[in-house]
Amino acid sequence: MSGNSSSGPGKTPFPGLKYLEQGRQSECVEGNENEEKNEAEGETYRWVLHPRCHLRHYYLVFMVVLTFANLITIPLDMAFSDDMQDNAHKYWVAFNVFSDIMFCIDVGFNFRMGIFSEDGQAILDPKLIRKDYFSSWFVPDVVAAFPVDIIIIIVEHFYHADTLSLVASKMVRILMFVRVLSLIRLLRVPKLLRFCFELENVSDIQLEVVRKSFRVFFVFLMMVLIWHWNTCVQYFLSVMEEFPQDCWVVQEKIVNNSIGEKYSYASFRAFSQMAWRSTESIYSPRRVDERWIAIVSMVIGYVMCFAFISCLVSAVGCMSVTGSGYKLKDIMAEICSSMLNKDSMFMKLNREFTEAILIKLENEFFNPGDIIIHQNAAADHMFFIDYGRVLVMNESFHMELCDGDHFGEISFLFGGRQLATVSALTTCSLFSLSFQEFQEIEKEFPHVVNELRAAAQQLKNDLESDELCLQVTSASSSV
Repeated sequence: MSGNSSSGPGKTPFPGLKYLEQGRQSECVEGNENEEKNEAEGETYRWVLHPRCHLRHYYLVFMVVLTFANLITIPLDMAFSDDMQDNAHKYWVAFNVFSDIMFCIDVGFNFRMGIFSEDGQAILDPKLIRKDYFSSWFVPDVVAAFPVDIIIIIVEHFYHADTLSLVASKMVRILMFVRVLSLIRLLRVPKLLRFCFELENVSDIQLEVVRKSFRVFFVFLMMVLIWHWNTCVQYFLSVMEEFPQDCWVVQEKIVNNSIGEKYSYASFRAFSQMAWRSTESIYSPRRVDERWIAIVSMVIGYVMCFAFISCLVSAVGCMSVTGSGYKLKDIMAEICSSMLNKDSMFMKLNREFTEAILIKLENEFFNPGDIIIHQNAAADHMFFIDYGRVLVMNESFHMELCDGDHFGEISFLFGGRQLATVSALTTCSLFSLSFQEFQEIEKEFPHVVNELRAAAQQLKNDLESDELCLQVTSASSSV
């Protein structure tokens, strides 16, 4: 455990551990005030997810996957709904209803999800979250969550109409096109990438390279998605006109073919137009709407090709610059500046040892009231505080730690059991070091680790002696 240590006589080479003793002395003075303050904070921000917590990360991954699935199924539903069989249509409607419900629930969830301020600070105040959501994503999310399939089911139930005939009508087809506005949710993918960087191992790889690589993958995925939309639109135009004799579907003689065959023909036609290829195997557009679709497809294909090449060149250039200009330890030193500024043995004893620790750290987040360490649990991790306040407590002492401090190191160094329970008083960003990673560091710096263990053992003995004296004094007072 570490804190703000003062210089002077009797200063040990492991000053952070002394705050176990100092924390006991301040228990009665500060304990009640801090408990009341943190209780009020927990009550104010109850049921609000921190923007960096794992639950929010998993939820965003789920919603992005669901959104991509909808962006694939919605055009298919518009274009090929008449060709679906009874069972297939039921499953399709069930998935669409599930998606409608999830998008509606997502609108409500966003009022209880923390956000970041412009300076990167987490905001957990529900009033500020609500104000920001109303001024940014609320209207697009409500439009994207428009429950088309639920409305169709309600109309069928009250008017005893045939759902297939409803879906076949032009008005309902136009209504279902509103669901394509869920494309606006794709703008959350960069935000998801940011959460992934913060929640995964921050010392694993170079972040700039990953960001550029993800951008190339995202552009490629968008190209495939637009190709899919173009495919469905190619066939949907003929469906809207009820298959006139000069449309390409009739010319290809696939009106009564399966969905797979129709999609294959339409996909080849869309790709040929987007790639500016004119082949004799497809019929040239004869109708005005088909010609306009062909023109738009060519323009989109040209733009996508240019965007993909630009992103690819940018990613390759980034990899060469990043590899020669940046080092991972420098990035981590900047991120962990608050810990480096503390007078801690782990960060001040040896420069190479400090750098070895920095690149092994993993970022973790805890909400107020979360138990970080349980007393008597296996000491398989120790923690460094990036920001936030924690409470360290057992039968003998009660203390608080804040930015730059560390805890759990005494038992961690000896591989024993934790001596105290540690809980989060506020929202905390911590860096953890696992015992397995520490063993690898020990192989490289055995003399440094031995010095740490010697200092920790001395202070541990002093603490146990002080605890024994405290117990004897308490027993004498009671007599």
